[in-house]
Amino acid sequence: MLRPEEKFVLTRISESLDVREPVEMIEGEDPPDAYIMVGEEKILLEITQLSQFVLNKDGTVKTRLTQDMFGLRLLDELDRELGEAMPQDKNLLIHLKVPVDRPSKFKKQLRQAIQELIAKGEFPKNWKVLDLDGGNASLFIIPRDSVERKRIIGFIENTNSSADIIENAKSILDNRLSIKNEICAALPFKGPKWLGLFNQYWLADVDTYRLALRKTRISHGFERIFFIQDTGEVHML
Repeated sequence: MLRPEEKFVLTRISESLDVREPVEMIEGEDPPDAYIMVGEEKILLEITQLSQFVLNKDGTVKTRLTQDMFGLRLLDELDRELGEAMPQDKNLLIHLKVPVDRPSKFKKQLRQAIQELIAKGEFPKNWKVLDLDGGNASLFIIPRDSVERKRIIGFIENTNSSADIIENAKSILDNRLSIKNEICAALPFKGPKWLGLFNQYWLADVDTYRLALRKTRISHGFERIFFIQDTGEVHML
């Protein structure tokens, strides 16, 4: 069964086709994700997301979102557990660096440090750096906006990520092309094959990916590659 984002991509590609023949959408066997019938012609469509990858210290590759979600969930947990104990006129701002080597110990020590800070009422006027087991975090107190629901807020810095948007886009595209081409090449389907790319790396636009595609050395068998934004815009790479 197609996931919601896959259905979205399939629908948007089908609707964007400038053809006179009737267009029909068919769910695939996973793989492939789907087929598109244009008149009597059956076209294979494989769908994937473009998400930023990060390189770990051991050389393995993961999506950045996986690492960032640890920090985002931790910030939410801290606000739920300790936010009510904060003064009503103050926000505790936390700068988290991810990934951390020992998540459980890191979370425990950070929670204890914040509890002690609140209990003593000694709120830092400048950034207070905490050296914790597996990483570090920085704390800072800012005035709380009356409309702000949370009292403990923060932001994430991924130390494994690169600031080079074009190189990031090329790495993402190379990964998706290589994996999806291998999957589709192994299928018995002999007709045309298309690839739908749902963009989740919002720093890169269609022109960035067009440049990345020109730079890639990955060979593939896709006749068309579609680039779909979450706004519904469809472009051809």
